Amino acid sequence: MSGADGFEAYDDQDEPGHGDGGDGGGSDRDGDGTSGPGGPGNTGRAPRIPLPRASVEDTGRPLPALDEPDPPAPLVLEHRVLKSLLGAWALAACSAEETAAVEDHLGTCGACAEEALRLRGAVGLLQRPESLDLDPGLRTRVLDRCLDRRPPRIPIPGWAAPYDAETARLDALLQDFGDAEWHAP
Repeated sequence: MSGADGFEAYDDQDEPGHGDGGDGGGSDRDGDGTSGPGGPGNTGRAPRIPLPRASVEDTGRPLPALDEPDPPAPLVLEHRVLKSLLGAWALAACSAEETAAVEDHLGTCGACAEEALRLRGAVGLLQRPESLDLDPGLRTRVLDRCLDRRPPRIPIPGWAAPYDAETARLDALLQDFGDAEWHAP
């Protein structure tokens, strides 16, 4: 859809009877379903199948510029509202606008800044230093014990065991990816 009539990618001007007013016998389609190879007006060639549409990126033309979103207006909240948000701010549960408003307020209000320090210290006491993730070998050990008790219906051939192990490692690696790693260039 890049020309004046929007169909340059589909028009082949070098074919006889297509768009040049030549003696190609008109359109290959009558609307009654009898045209084409074997129907009236058969020219002995296969029906013309249009090419797929070209992507905007493939045309060589510059892409339209994206509009930058306007920066959000800073929240203007009362002191009592900001003080009530300190607990959520310490737990990192505020929205971006609320976080910015609380942090701006902490620079100007000493009482709230002291309260924020106490709350952040309390949050640090709530978090466990050890990881809550399960032992990576636990799944393998459980499955091995299950297979020792009852073998699989279709046993895995010996030559497929290395592929099975590598597939399991790849699966574990891909499940461990976070959103940031999936979208990294």
